[in-house]
Amino acid sequence: MLQVLTLFAMEPPESDDADAVRDAKVEVLKHMDVISLEDCLLGQYDGYADDPTIENKETNCPTYAAMRCWIHTPRWEGVPFILQAGKALDEKLVDVKARFRSPTTLQSVGSYAKGLSPSELVLRLQPNPALELHNNIKTPGLSFQPMKGIMKMNYEDIPDLSNPDAYTRLLLSVMRGDQGSFVRDDELRRSWEIFTPLLHSIDDTGVRPQPYEQQSKGPASLSNWMKVMSKQAKPLTSSL
Repeated sequence: MLQVLTLFAMEPPESDDADAVRDAKVEVLKHMDVISLEDCLLGQYDGYADDPTIENKETNCPTYAAMRCWIHTPRWEGVPFILQAGKALDEKLVDVKARFRSPTTLQSVGSYAKGLSPSELVLRLQPNPALELHNNIKTPGLSFQPMKGIMKMNYEDIPDLSNPDAYTRLLLSVMRGDQGSFVRDDELRRSWEIFTPLLHSIDDTGVRPQPYEQQSKGPASLSNWMKVMSKQAKPLTSSL
């Protein structure tokens, strides 16, 4: 997930050289806060400890995590990044959702502004790569009530487009000597500096992950947690 985060949040690299790309990714991590337990929602699906390979039936090992991150750069200062991953969820999906801020004034739509949801740009990586723009549009006809519209470009719908799977592209990069797709040592060290304190906190505090049903979206408190975490803005701080 950090790979996806750094590629999304990095500033344009100075060139398309592999080291320039990796330098830009490392800069993102250098300006990230260490993840704290207070910024996380942990879950464990029902029946996880019943697996015969798990000896500790009281294990607090999370099988789901949502966490809020901060990147202290001029572009992203005060913008919460929320990472979410889990096992035994209702769908296998890898995507990036960029939620736009709502405009401060919406006089043009009057009372309908209360029902508007933020626009989103969705970059879907798996299983079917696609680009989606979720926006509010006027309902066709005489009504002025806005409705949710989706503009979508699915890679599979483009004729004669060759889109090899991830491992094929990775092996091709190896044969070409292109290191841009691989993690450099300083990037790996900084990644562990960001996450290691959180792992120690989980072990030291014995925090219990919230249970959730298999084939669900995660813990029942996820929706409220998302609302709280996405609205809270962190004050300006110095970069790491």
